[in-house]
Amino acid sequence: MELLKIIKKLSKRYRLSGGNCGTFSCALALLLIKNNPEIMVITDAEEEDDLWYGEPNVFHVVVKIKDKYYDQDGIHKNLDSIVDWIEEEYDPYVLDSYTFPKEEWNQSKFFTMIRSQTNYDIDIPFFLSKLKTLVKNEK
Repeated sequence: MELLKIIKKLSKRYRLSGGNCGTFSCALALLLIKNNPEIMVITDAEEEDDLWYGEPNVFHVVVKIKDKYYDQDGIHKNLDSIVDWIEEEYDPYVLDSYTFPKEEWNQSKFFTMIRSQTNYDIDIPFFLSKLKTLVKNEK
């Protein structure tokens, strides 16, 4: 499976950015669960509890596997380009990130946080279904 090709195909049909970066990242992490993905939330929350109980700005959500980051643009070898884009686009007063291992993100509480803290319009099950179909068609 060529992941970059699959992400590009999906991004041509659906909006993976904006509020959908979180739901897309959750679906991608579920698809790649055997690779022990982590999900990184880039936000202005000064403490992790703010993600759960506050109203922070969530600027972006990416999947991290080993030393690579995956989002709607494909594969990044580091966070520099993502952070540069966020700083240029949003000019945040505080910019922090929280990384969640599989044991923490693969539960309903995390998915609820993603849904409530982002402005998504395509949900996780839809993206997961489309990703599985694209993987199946790649074989």
